[in-house]
Amino acid sequence: MSAEASGPAAAEALSLEVSKPSGLEPGSAAYGLRPLTPNSKYVKLNVGGSLHYTTLRTLTGQDTMLKAMFSGRAEVLTDAGGWVLIDRSGRHFGTILNYLRDGSVPLPESTRELGELLGEARYYLVQGLIEDCQLALQVRVPPSPPEFYPNPHVPVRAA
Repeated sequence: MSAEASGPAAAEALSLEVSKPSGLEPGSAAYGLRPLTPNSKYVKLNVGGSLHYTTLRTLTGQDTMLKAMFSGRAEVLTDAGGWVLIDRSGRHFGTILNYLRDGSVPLPESTRELGELLGEARYYLVQGLIEDCQLALQVRVPPSPPEFYPNPHVPVRAA
């Protein structure tokens, strides 16, 4: 950070700069991480930089990795702002949350994005979304054509 920076933005930037204390493990109090408040009905999630605000009911309504994470069986740590960090890409996390809320979602048109969503559904163990993505991929991806189409009008010589 340059010496010329000043004002609220500079103060905020300075407050974000945290050096790693020597001899301490991530998750310790020195990092500003604290347990998720057990009485809270709402959860703030930071998934790879994508911020989501949802309810514990949404996260624990189906038998998924998120239910295991937020059911109280394991300690969930938050940063100083109360955000739970999930070290995954956040690109499809909104779709994951919508599936958990509604039980269905519109699937991406792109086969590539559908495959990415399938990977995220597998990571979070969202079984119904896994099945929906697999079925959609089977329908969208036609079988590979044979490498050789023989012309019935042209004689083929055996080698």
